Amino acid sequence: MCKRTIEAIKDYKFKATEENAIFVAKLLLATLNINTYPVDISKILNGLGFRVFIQNNLPSHISGYIRISEDLIDKYGTHKIISVNENDSPGRRRFTLGHEFYHYMFDYDSSTKNYADFYDTDATENNNERFANRFASEFLMPEKLFRNEYNYLKSVVTNKTDIKETLVEKFNVSFKAVERRFNELGIKDV
Repeated sequence: MCKRTIEAIKDYKFKATEENAIFVAKLLLATLNINTYPVDISKILNGLGFRVFIQNNLPSHISGYIRISEDLIDKYGTHKIISVNENDSPGRRRFTLGHEFYHYMFDYDSSTKNYADFYDTDATENNNERFANRFASEFLMPEKLFRNEYNYLKSVVTNKTDIKETLVEKFNVSFKAVERRFNELGIKDV
């Protein structure tokens, strides 16, 4: 069910825009009935036939990459892989998985024999990379769940750093991802 649902959404071929990145992330969460966190993105990617690797020899500015090619089958047992940088925090690696999931949903065309995309944090963020980050934020930190958790924490915790650190732990993302989410949602009082 999961794979068919995701492939049906992917096959719709949404145009790559920030609004569609948010919409597709919300649509996936709703149709897959995901309403708790942290979202098990590795399980979802594995269900789509991806093998996910933590790679120790990536340059520090490469958070990860997606590669789809029939040439990978002999070595990896699948034609779809995503690698993340071992030197990144676990939360950062999860965000990278979300980022690369966007590229699969929006950029990869199954008629293409070979596809690859690198998440280079030193590169200037173009629109498509911004859309990928927005998708990852919405998918891993769904707006409603994030706001609810934030509002609850704000009512019981006075230290703003503690609020951020708790959100990092609860959503299993990086501190930077939580700060990005605050900006995206217009939350200014932290």
